[in-house]
Amino acid sequence: MKILSLDPGETIGYALLEVVPDVMKLPWLLDSGEVLVPRLSKIARSPIGFSSGGVDWKAFWQSWSDTLNMFQPDMVVLEDYRIYAETAKMHIGKQLFTAELIGAIELLCSLLYSPPSFPLFEVVRIPAAKKGRWPEARLDAKFSEHKGVKRPHAHDALVLALVYLEGEGLWTP
Repeated sequence: MKILSLDPGETIGYALLEVVPDVMKLPWLLDSGEVLVPRLSKIARSPIGFSSGGVDWKAFWQSWSDTLNMFQPDMVVLEDYRIYAETAKMHIGKQLFTAELIGAIELLCSLLYSPPSFPLFEVVRIPAAKKGRWPEARLDAKFSEHKGVKRPHAHDALVLALVYLEGEGLWTP
């Protein structure tokens, strides 16, 4: 099973892992990295005041369509964006870019990977707070491959994948 895990934001971190339950002792890290979300120039933005957050959605769509087609994951794991009581006030009147991005990724996945062209796969959201289950010391002891993932957003994506695998019983560290 191939799992593509994404840490969405201005920079999207990703980690692609393969796991074969009951056969592989460790998930296999196939690829990881970070990609900037493509932006429109100020000239290309809407003159009528409609804001897309400056995102070049066409370029985003094409880039991630190509990425999903290349990786062909069986599962996509996304970091969820949640507003908690202690941070609610700072969100008043703000555009929630990361939440929009998560919705765009889910839409893209559902359109690209719906029958009959591809087998349907699941998109799962995991709250950011659950990444705390994998502190650095536990990663060092149970999944030393994480040391090769130097970029912070890619590292977060890897941790989200591990949280998913452990939570679903697909891997017992």
